[in-house]
Amino acid sequence: ESRIVIKDIANQFIEENPDAPLFTIHDCWYTHETHLQILEKTVKDYFQQEYGIEVPLKVEYNEKRRAEKT
Repeated sequence: ESRIVIKDIANQFIEENPDAPLFTIHDCWYTHETHLQILEKTVKDYFQQEYGIEVPLKVEYNEKRRAEKT
């Protein structure tokens, strides 16, 4: 699991998006919402290419941060 999350997907995302923030905790990725679609595509493409499967992703927003913005 850690090889996929950190070594494969996170490294690929960082390589292709060096200015995007990315943090991992266990099997989760955290980034700014402006980079969310790119991260989702990176994850889905990886699983499709490596394993031939389509993975469902659960997106959660930091509600505290959203409340501060309004």
